[in-house]
Amino acid sequence: MKKYSILFILLFIIMNFFVLRTTITSFGIIRYSKNQNTNVQSDILMMIKTYKNNASTITPTITKSAFDPNKFFSFYEIQDKKNEIIGFVAFAYKKLYCDICNDVRLLIITDENATIETLNSLNEIEINGYSIDPSDFLNQFIGKKHTDKSELNSTINNITGATQSAEAIIELIDSVLVIINDNLTSKNINFNQGSQYAK
Repeated sequence: MKKYSILFILLFIIMNFFVLRTTITSFGIIRYSKNQNTNVQSDILMMIKTYKNNASTITPTITKSAFDPNKFFSFYEIQDKKNEIIGFVAFAYKKLYCDICNDVRLLIITDENATIETLNSLNEIEINGYSIDPSDFLNQFIGKKHTDKSELNSTINNITGATQSAEAIIELIDSVLVIINDNLTSKNINFNQGSQYAK
């Protein structure tokens, strides 16, 4: 009987590991250690090079929202061949509790001063079940700095019929820019403890 109890416990642990791994993957958040898989990092670098062709290496750092368990971030420094920082990359995710919405997943690339250069949605944005092209909406944020205010229907034109997604995008962008400006650019990185700036 004791033998079967041990086997059951081991099976339970294995099953929970795969559930956790699947959940983290679905969030689009890659969690790194010092011994991270170099192939994964290489794939990410190749993706970044499609937007920033002078990127040579990336250095991963991590943060997670300290106040919202449904919002996650993953950050990278981008270096050129001289090992100088030329920008930052953030993958940002927010879960939306909405039957007709997809969760928001963003790829944000900034220059070394935390000004947005590239912004892409990694999940489709839908209106009434139909996918739309969010380019016009996202392009409004190119050149944005952490000091720039983004107010829906004021400084930023809304996506008609997808207000909840639009609000989540603005929230993630604002958080990412503040975190990069206040942590990465000042070299005061303490992401493993979460960030007080993640709203």
